[in-house]
Amino acid sequence: EKGRAVPRADWMAANLDQQYWESETQISQNTQQVFSVDLETLRGRYNQSRGAHTVQDMYSCELLEDGSTKGYYQSAYDGRDFIALDMDTMTYTAADVGAQITKRKW
Repeated sequence: EKGRAVPRADWMAANLDQQYWESETQISQNTQQVFSVDLETLRGRYNQSRGAHTVQDMYSCELLEDGSTKGYYQSAYDGRDFIALDMDTMTYTAADVGAQITKRKW
């Protein structure tokens, strides 16, 4: 069914119940709504008309050998750096004036 999370590997189907897939579907649908609003907001900040635009978020979480963790978050708009979170200082770095507005709101 279109728009639903489904297992794509046998081990996933064997180890994850239907409730998991329902939850993943709901998360994906909510994320789509958030990204749609974000995209409209950014189009306005950059004075852009309708058309193809992209928002890309990158996250990571790493468990280091000493047991500590290290994380990463960065966002791009239309293929260019937008905003990044420095996990050591817990501060955002904005790449341009449009991102400065987001930084102030966050």
